[in-house]
Amino acid sequence: MGRGGRGRPPRTNNQDTVFDYSEEVILDVNTGSGPYTGHVDPPVNAHNGPTRMRVRLNYNSYPPPCGVTTYGEVEDYTIIVEGGGCCELRGNVDHSGAINVADLIYLVDFLFFDGTAPPCEEEGNVDGTGGINVADLTYLVEFLFFNGPAPPPCS
Repeated sequence: MGRGGRGRPPRTNNQDTVFDYSEEVILDVNTGSGPYTGHVDPPVNAHNGPTRMRVRLNYNSYPPPCGVTTYGEVEDYTIIVEGGGCCELRGNVDHSGAINVADLIYLVDFLFFDGTAPPCEEEGNVDGTGGINVADLTYLVEFLFFNGPAPPPCS
């Protein structure tokens, strides 16, 4: 690649095999001729396990995650995301560090009023069965107001 290479490594953080703009990281490696190197940290909401990462390099401009470019290169990789993960406390829907009524409000807003998705999907999956739905809302109400069981630990 020539001068002014710019890379764009979007990932499918949620492992849905769709490269979304919301999942991309722009890495400017404007250092002249390659090879180019850079460091990309997975976002806190990236799922553990095999994840596709697309790296695009384009001469003198930021390339889109998909589509045609005149001068550039595209490579897809499977990377393994391990450790960490975003889940610290299942039921902590707003990711504030504690389970309380604010989490209940956040979950109602998300489920019924097109509110913002929980910052960490696994923490919003209150009952631990996968996905976020009304069952999670019911579980959280039982826990907060009727001495129901605590949400299961994060996996």
